[in-house]
Amino acid sequence: VVEPNWQEMVNKCKAAVNVDEIMVQHTKFLDCCLVSCMLTNTRLFKILSEIMTSCTIFAEWFPETVSSRFGTRDRASVASLVAETLQETVAQFERNFDQRLKELLQQLNGIRAQDKMGSVDVQLKHLIQRLDF
Repeated sequence: VVEPNWQEMVNKCKAAVNVDEIMVQHTKFLDCCLVSCMLTNTRLFKILSEIMTSCTIFAEWFPETVSSRFGTRDRASVASLVAETLQETVAQFERNFDQRLKELLQQLNGIRAQDKMGSVDVQLKHLIQRLDF
């Protein structure tokens, strides 16, 4: 998203005759990137941030947990330990992720209703279409 818009801005700035034109192009670049990255809707941004945070926490937690449990015990004792505590924790991560995903889909359904007025940007329309399965 950023690179093509950056190249376009650089090319337009080369043709600029004064600083004001460069500032206008830079502002257009920033606006375009914000819209293309879907960062203009604060409710969506909050939900997406929570989803990414959940994924990051899980991605950091899982390898540490597995390596610490597999490092000092034999497979039989690890299997019984993992079966109980690991499954509970993974289930908690899954519930959290599922809840955030439901919130995202509800928000997107609300945005879809606004689309009848033509107020939804193209990138968001594509996301809604891809998630509508």
